[in-house]
Amino acid sequence: MSYKPVYPDFNKDSLVNLMSSILAHYDLSSPYPILDKHYLKNIEGCEKLVFFLIDGFGQNIWKKYALNYSLFKTLSDNTDKSSITSVFPSTTAAALTTIHTGLPPKTHGILEWNVYFKELNAVISTIPYQIVSPIYDSQALSKYKNNSGILINNITIYEKLLKKNVKSYILYPKQFIRGTYNREAFKGGLSSLYISLSDLLIELTSKLESTKGKAYFFVYWPFLDTTEHFYGPFTRQTEMHIKMLNDMIQDLLIKNINKASAKKIGLILTADHGQLACNPEETAYLNEIKNINSFFRKTSTKQYILPSGNPRDIFLHIKKESIAKSKAEINAFLKNKADVFLLDKSTLDRFFGDDIPHPSFFDRVGDMLILPKDNNLAWYQYLPNEPFVYKGTHGGFTEEEMMIPLLAKRLIDLR
Repeated sequence: MSYKPVYPDFNKDSLVNLMSSILAHYDLSSPYPILDKHYLKNIEGCEKLVFFLIDGFGQNIWKKYALNYSLFKTLSDNTDKSSITSVFPSTTAAALTTIHTGLPPKTHGILEWNVYFKELNAVISTIPYQIVSPIYDSQALSKYKNNSGILINNITIYEKLLKKNVKSYILYPKQFIRGTYNREAFKGGLSSLYISLSDLLIELTSKLESTKGKAYFFVYWPFLDTTEHFYGPFTRQTEMHIKMLNDMIQDLLIKNINKASAKKIGLILTADHGQLACNPEETAYLNEIKNINSFFRKTSTKQYILPSGNPRDIFLHIKKESIAKSKAEINAFLKNKADVFLLDKSTLDRFFGDDIPHPSFFDRVGDMLILPKDNNLAWYQYLPNEPFVYKGTHGGFTEEEMMIPLLAKRLIDLR
């Protein structure tokens, strides 16, 4: 493992630029540059696009396993350059929101899975839309449940496409469909639920053949990431999951769709982030620092603003008078296993870009950022009996976490 640092560049080869390219495919503009044309040259002029997002299928995992299987190998053939950067933090909440809005995290405001929301006086888990600790009032969340824009108050990709009379279909696992985040993220799109991979691919094939005219399909498969979290990214379980994806996409979509449709459909395959192997038993818990909570700022309702982010990127809201002391104590505790940054303008621009910030961006990022080195972990345990247990993780800015594959071909060329 290299653990080489990689910063997103939203002027070039990143997930943000991919979304600009998708909009441009349908003659829509974006404030961010499109990708170099070679990335999507194979699908120029396609009537329909299928954006197939496989959660956790980073470039490191793609290189290790995917090229052993026929469909994924064909996707890579005759491809000059086949990887781009994700966003930072390299996490599903930040990347998915970029995919739904076309905006970088600094602008859309969903920075991580766990984020401090000043509006709610709480640190919440964004996609499930729930508080992280009983110290916060869960009733505050109910005020904003019904399409209030509390999580996503930007125009979505799907709303933009609808103005061009391009229908969008979002194929999403049934068990994750409900909730405030998806109601706001899917605005302008038509959601279709699936219960299994075969169900997903049969439904996708049917919709591709029956939908007339231009259309955009966003397909989200989260279960490779789940497998990597529980077993580790470089395991037999991960490899067999990738084989299953290769075989079933080939059998139920590529071979099954009619030839006339296959000529007009472009497949874009990518991921939201990669993963690296880690040892959860070696997690450094900030709770072990004596009186750590005394450094934290408080909400307007007098609760501590607990650390947010995840064990690869920890955001801290520190009282101004405690900045120097807290940084020294955290550095001493972590023993060179992490870098601790004060979040001044130059540091924020390096990780998040110099784009227009979301109105709540500075409230949400806080004052200090901990980035564990190599594959180390650091975290704050919200509840005493809930330690970090995953054997695969992401969220940091290493090459393993940040680089994602980008493959694009017409379905007819994958037969």
